[in-house]
Amino acid sequence: MRLPGPSARKLLRECFDADNDATQVDLSDRAAAIQHWSTIVGNIDGVRMSAYPFDRDSRSRTLCRFAIPDPHRSDSYYRGHEVRIEHDSDGFLSVRVPTGSSGSDARPLASLDQIEGFVRRVFEAYDRRFAKSRRREKVRGMKTRAMEAQVRKMAEEDGFEYSLRADQTKLSLVIELKSGQLIKLQIPFKNFNETLPEVRRIIADLGNLAAKGLKFSVMSRSRYWRR
Repeated sequence: MRLPGPSARKLLRECFDADNDATQVDLSDRAAAIQHWSTIVGNIDGVRMSAYPFDRDSRSRTLCRFAIPDPHRSDSYYRGHEVRIEHDSDGFLSVRVPTGSSGSDARPLASLDQIEGFVRRVFEAYDRRFAKSRRREKVRGMKTRAMEAQVRKMAEEDGFEYSLRADQTKLSLVIELKSGQLIKLQIPFKNFNETLPEVRRIIADLGNLAAKGLKFSVMSRSRYWRR
């Protein structure tokens, strides 16, 4: 399961009432209990069961474990992302949910319906997060295209060649001066409009210096500064 800790804890509280009586399994036939819960949970749409040899050891408190893969992501799931159905020394069941940063919380498990409701709510949360991400990407794309249009207009007016690349937070602008020298500027999205006029002046100033035969480069202070 891939949800932020606060979201995971909220769903755990809402789907598993701490005041409900927990289901009890017969620990004298623990193997049958493992088979039963693995089978019925494995039939829930979207669930991917996991199996670890130690879970069948009598010292283990885990009856079964499963992942709830995000259909909008293709990366791998690890043990820390799994939901586990556990039992205590008397055979009463609980569900343990990962809550981020290698942590987890548990609540009493009263019925399979609770698991089904929890899985459904997790997928709904995945869909909301995906839709929100798509909206952010759409807005970012619109802003990026507007910025690119401003750079293109500036390049046409000032007569220089350029290459432009955008990531999540900034535009990387490579300018080719008439002297053939290249300069690279990284312009943060958050203050693009305020910075662009200054960038334009810098390009003009560097172009004038290059025309007089000056060559320049930007270097790391930690590498080239000597005390």
